[in-house]
Amino acid sequence: MKGMKIVMNKKNPQPKAELAKAIIKRCYEKRLIMLRAGFLGNVIRDLVPPVATDERLERGLRILEEAIAEQPN
Repeated sequence: MKGMKIVMNKKNPQPKAELAKAIIKRCYEKRLIMLRAGFLGNVIRDLVPPVATDERLERGLRILEEAIAEQPN
């Protein structure tokens, strides 16, 4: 299991829970299930099965990357 904390930027680590929620929603629309976690709801968590193939892992990472890039700045 891994997690990514979603914040304003490196200099301002203010949590961005709504952005995390939007990224997770977009991943779901693209058929990738991610989980929201953390006390403030600004952590995106993944649970990659140990039997996942490299191809599936790369596909999931590509979807996550696209979902992040599609969010307004």
